[in-house]
Amino acid sequence: MFTKTKRARDGNPTIPSIIGGDMRVSGNLTTDGEVHIEGVVDGDVSCDSLVLGDDAAVTGKIEARDVSVRGTVTGEIKAENVSLTKTSRVNGDIVHESLAIESGAYVEGQMRRMDSAKDRITVVSTHAAGSSGTSAAEETPETSKPKESVG
Repeated sequence: MFTKTKRARDGNPTIPSIIGGDMRVSGNLTTDGEVHIEGVVDGDVSCDSLVLGDDAAVTGKIEARDVSVRGTVTGEIKAENVSLTKTSRVNGDIVHESLAIESGAYVEGQMRRMDSAKDRITVVSTHAAGSSGTSAAEETPETSKPKESVG
């Protein structure tokens, strides 16, 4: 059920965040770590790695580096690596670099290979934003560069 233990930036092992089978979450989930969902999430999920169990359901947009689906997703999946098992059901588009689909998986939507510049994954950091109040998710190439004066 769990993937290999990852290490945080400080070198310590991280523990995945787990939404149990008896839990229902209404709202967005954001972390720069790993998330395992066995229950129901009504909202967007943004993380480094996402594992959806057989009975799990997500209604919302998923954005992660790695996504493994054994349950149900209603909404867009945007990830570098997407894996759909034979028990998965996806109703929505999939934007990916690498896509693996087992025989028996149900997909209703478009599958599109990730465009390197336009579709880059940006996992929102849960660390405090700088003094300017701009979070990592709000920064764009335009806001992160100093403006040039025209003269």
